[in-house]
Formats: sequence, structure tokens, C-alpha cells
Amino acid sequence: MGNGNATRTQSKATNLGLHGVARWPLTDTLKLIMGVRSSSYKVENAVTGRTAPRESGEITPYAGLVFDLNAQYSAYASYSDIFNPQTNRSIDGSVLAPVVGANDEVGVKGELLDKRLNVSAAIFRLEQSNLSVRDDSIPNDPGNACGGACYTAAGEVVSQGVDLGVNGKVGANLNLAAGYTYVDAEYKAGPQQSQRFNRSFKLTQSYP
Repeated sequence: MGNGNATRTQSKATNLGLHGVARWPLTDTLKLIMGVRSSSYKVENAVTGRTAPRESGEITPYAGLVFDLNAQYSAYASYSDIFNPQTNRSIDGSVLAPVVGANDEVGVKGELLDKRLNVSAAIFRLEQSNLSVRDDSIPNDPGNACGGACYTAAGEVVSQGVDLGVNGKVGANLNLAAGYTYVDAEYKAGPQQSQRFNRSFKLTQSYP
């Protein structure tokens, strides 16, 4: 069991990415944005030299439309694939598979006070698989193969929510940054289907 802990603490994760973005004005007020990212990553054990897992050339596309409503406000819609490597480990000490899925978003952005203040509002939907979930059946033990807490990969999780934000300079000596995010998530596939994965909200504010 001690070797499992050494395997975790002496692992080196390498994540490399190459991305490109292109923007096309379809009309005076409508723009098309398309992008793609190629991701490669590996987790290497510094003691044994073993590399696992390894992914190479994982392609994740992005596409979006931006429509200028007027000089201050614009509306947008976007789609992007998700590929996020993880470092949490399962009961056998192996690293969980990357989180994969898709994200759809529709929103409005504005530039006020001569572009000194930015405001935004969006609704989003995320579909993700392999999100790490704490495996409560395994005690937290630094000597186990996980190096402490063990995790499992969740089935498909669908999250929907709202995101609001405001930030910028509203006075000679006053900067404003505030945000609100609400997320409602549910298992849509897997052993926990129809159960709630999470329901949360986040409120942040700063007035330096």
C-alpha cells in the first residue's frame, strides 16, 4: 500500500495544447468565430518511469455567433467541446479518465460608461462525463493507492444555470467587480441517473 502513495506523490502531469481562432464578419453587425484546440497530456511516474494515462491530439472545437444590438450591447451564442484531464485517482491508483462533454451558452454583453464598465448575463447548459466524485466507500488513508481520498468517474451529468457579472471602473477611485452564478446539475446517465449531482450558487463582490 505504501508504494501506491509513492506512485501518487511522485507523479508528474504534463498538459500541452495548441489552439487557433478565426473571426469572419458575416455582416456589419454579425460575426462568426470558430476555433479548435489540440490537446495532449500524460501522467508519468517519476519512480518507475511508467506513463499512464496518455492522450495525444485530442481535438476540441469551438464556434460562436456575435450580433451587435447597438453601440453598447451585443448578443452571442456559442458551442464548445470539453476535454479536461484529471489528477484524482480511483481505488486501484489509476488516474481518472479526462472529463469530456459539450457546453452551450447564450448571453448578452454590454460596455457602459465609455467602455469603463462591462456587464454580462448568460444562460448555459453543460453535458459532462467522467466528473470525479469522492468514493465514500474507501477511507481517506495516505497509505492507500490513491494517496488519500479515492474517487470514481460519474456518468453523464447535465448542468444548467445562469451567470451574471459586472466589472470595471465606475469612479476616479472606485473599481467594481461582482458576479452571481446559479447551477443546477443532475445525473442523466449511469448508476445515479435522475439523482441530483449538485445545486449551487456563487456570489462574489469586490469594491477596491
